[in-house]
Amino acid sequence: MPIPEEVKAEVVQMVDSGIYPSVALAAYDGGLAEFFVYGEADVDAGIDATEETIYEIGSITKTFTGLVLAQAFVDERLHLWAPLDDIFPESLGLRDPRGTPIELAHLGRSLMRPLVSQIICKNDNNYTNLHN
Repeated sequence: MPIPEEVKAEVVQMVDSGIYPSVALAAYDGGLAEFFVYGEADVDAGIDATEETIYEIGSITKTFTGLVLAQAFVDERLHLWAPLDDIFPESLGLRDPRGTPIELAHLGRSLMRPLVSQIICKNDNNYTNLHN
């Protein structure tokens, strides 16, 4: 599936208008890859972006992480009911207020938000206002 010309034109417009210094797209279909890269990787130095330019994931981190986890589940390398202690260091104490291990599937439930907030606040880091 080639990258549509309309998408390429939108990328050119966004870069030319200064919204982004560069954009790199990749489409994979049947083992074949098509790339479209436009703009500069280093504007100050005038270095063009290429297929090899490394970008930060940015605001799609949750989507990317979700896709990676979903693929690991499909490949049977990860189980939704695996306790987080099996994945992360046990020293993080990823348990609910009753001491029950939190399972990976729990993280996708909206009911977990207050619990995650408690854990974050308990660990006294910069995200203490997450629950507000």
